[in-house]
This record gives sequence, structure tokens and C-alpha cells, in this order.
Amino acid sequence: MKNKRNFSRRRYATVRLTTDAVLIAVYVALASFVSINLPIAQFSLSSLPILLCVFALGVPDAVAVALCGSFIEQVLYGLSPTAPLWMAAPVAMALTAGGLAALFRRLSGRELPVWQTIVTVVVAELVMTLVNTGMLYLDAHIMQYSVKAIGVVLPIRLGNGAARTVCTAILTPGILTPLRLITDKRRADSHNGTRGKSV
Repeated sequence: MKNKRNFSRRRYATVRLTTDAVLIAVYVALASFVSINLPIAQFSLSSLPILLCVFALGVPDAVAVALCGSFIEQVLYGLSPTAPLWMAAPVAMALTAGGLAALFRRLSGRELPVWQTIVTVVVAELVMTLVNTGMLYLDAHIMQYSVKAIGVVLPIRLGNGAARTVCTAILTPGILTPLRLITDKRRADSHNGTRGKSV
């Protein structure tokens, strides 16, 4: 009985780890290979897998995806002394989205409807943009390059963040539905298997 229960838990843990690994790979692909390089900015939808992970699996998995994905991204671009700064924004997004989603669930007692999902995405993207901007100024002070130059590119970076927010707000609810069906089915199979073994 106990062995079968442990097997069900291990099976669901394997599904979670596999899903996390896929989302990390998607993050790296979107950040490094499927991004649009502008002269002074980069348009990327790498925040999408983090948001999907928050809603489908929860905050711990989303933070893991954010940390691992952003670290691999930094390795691909070349690690610098300020690399940890650029990993802060994705983690902040995961924590923000997770906290807001938990608040909505607590208030309504059910899964988030589409409008609450979109609000969560928009707020999390805003936090990510603000943290990224702060890290940009901090990076300038640490690496000793012109802070004034940041003021020139800042409007473009903010516009870039706004465009990313619109895209992720549109895409997240549509992709989340089939992803949640898969993860919920795996979770239910694990729980049903556990209950069946104790009878």
C-alpha cells in the first residue's frame, strides 16, 4: 500500500519536473533564439513560460523555471559580474503572479477566470519591467557606464515591455487551458491512485 502511494507521488513529481524542464527550454528558446533584436532593445516572450508555470503548477515551479531559464540565458550571452541582477526580474515576476493568483483564489474560492488571469499577467509584467529598469540603472553604476544614456533608451524599453505585456496577456489564457487540463489530469490520477490503494 505504502509502496504504491509512493509510486503515485513519484510519478506526479516526475510529471512536474518534466513540465518544468520543458518550460525552462521554452524560456531559453524564446529569450535567445526566437527574440527580435532591435538596435537598442530586444523583444522577447520569454516571460510566457513563467506565467504558464505559475498558473498550472504553482510558485515554486515558476521560480525554478525563472531561475534556471534566466541563468542559462546569461550563460549563453556570457556571464558578467552583474548576471544575478538580470535574474531578479523573472523571479520577481513569478512571485508577483503567484501571490496575486493566490489572492484571487482565496477571495473567490475557485480557479481564476480569464479576466483575473489577464489582470495577474499585466501586474506581473509591470513588476518585471520595473525591476528590469531598476537593474539597468544598478548595472550602469556597477559597470560604470553612462547613466544618462539609459534615459534615451528608457522610453523604448518601456514600450517594449508594454508590447510584451499585451502579447502575454492575450496568449496566456489560451495556452493555459490545455496545459492545465494535462497537469490537472496527472494530479488527479496521482490522487485517485493514492485513495484507491488505501481502500
